[in-house]
Amino acid sequence: MTIDKRIEALERAFRCTAAGTTINRMLSKSGLAWVIALGNMHAPKTFFEGKTIEEALAKAEKWAEDEGLFKQHRVVTTNDLKKGTRVLLRNGFYATLLDNRKGTTRLADVEGIVRESGSIYSHDIMKAFLPIGMGGALETVVIKHSASQKNLRTSIVTMFGG
Repeated sequence: MTIDKRIEALERAFRCTAAGTTINRMLSKSGLAWVIALGNMHAPKTFFEGKTIEEALAKAEKWAEDEGLFKQHRVVTTNDLKKGTRVLLRNGFYATLLDNRKGTTRLADVEGIVRESGSIYSHDIMKAFLPIGMGGALETVVIKHSASQKNLRTSIVTMFGG
């Protein structure tokens, strides 16, 4: 697999939905090194350093494997999400759902540059964090969007850019 394909797989696993992955050659304590910074535009980045791109990429892949990012997550629809569910939005911000509605919009408390409550498009919800049992642990689930949600996203991107 090419380096580009391996980085794309890492970004999919890490759910880098906003631009943010960088690869730089820079001077570090150990001399010249390649550094991969993997993450979302609005979230902390994770850095992997190696003497070659291959070495830095191998470190990033091992980390993703250890973190369980490559494992298949359970898939749910936005209609399955209940009030109080924490979600990750397409732009990298986190939000808490404030309603039990179904359809193309949901009411949410969004923790963005500023914290505000309002309507969000369901197609912008990328992951949800659902409780497992009584211990307080959370399971990360991937969101499957309905055909109408996908069509609405396509229309919005066509009208306003993406």
